[in-house]
Amino acid sequence: MGLSSLYIAQEYGAKVFATDLFADPTVNHERFESLGITDKIVPMIIDATQPLPFAKRYFDAIISVGAYNVFGDNEEMLPKLIPYIKEGGHIAVAFPGLKYEFGNNVPPEMQPFWDVPEVAKTVRGIEWWKDLFYKAAGIEIIDISEMTCHDIAWKEYLASIDQSGDDKWTLDMMAAEGGKYYNTIQLVAKVI
Repeated sequence: MGLSSLYIAQEYGAKVFATDLFADPTVNHERFESLGITDKIVPMIIDATQPLPFAKRYFDAIISVGAYNVFGDNEEMLPKLIPYIKEGGHIAVAFPGLKYEFGNNVPPEMQPFWDVPEVAKTVRGIEWWKDLFYKAAGIEIIDISEMTCHDIAWKEYLASIDQSGDDKWTLDMMAAEGGKYYNTIQLVAKVI
């Protein structure tokens, strides 16, 4: 809903393209307008897996919060994004992950949730992501690690879920997980 873009624009005065595949850009624009920052944020719907409508070497940074694992779980995605970042610029992503890769040993309490294809495909272990990121040419990895804010971030996220809505399974999954398996992964890389 443009919250990361809002934070970056307000805290750093940066010009931001708030791209999202599902958030309504009109709703985001109205939110930004109510805060008096429409001159700093351009809300857009963009599918990051498709060719992007931007010039190469245009951005100082590309930042993704909570989404990269959904579309970037392959060797092709990071190399597609790198050309849009200026030399010396950065790519920074943060997303949910696992403390270790389950492989064929999915813990019994997590097995019902691993039947959901997008969970098993997009929630991977930190070592799996490290292997993937280090394959990309044209970047220098600055950091790949578990984020220290994981517990508070998940607590705040889970508090925002409608307990009777479509995302209730997430609440059930996190209750079953009990803090044993999930983490939040961050990657920061510099374009060289």
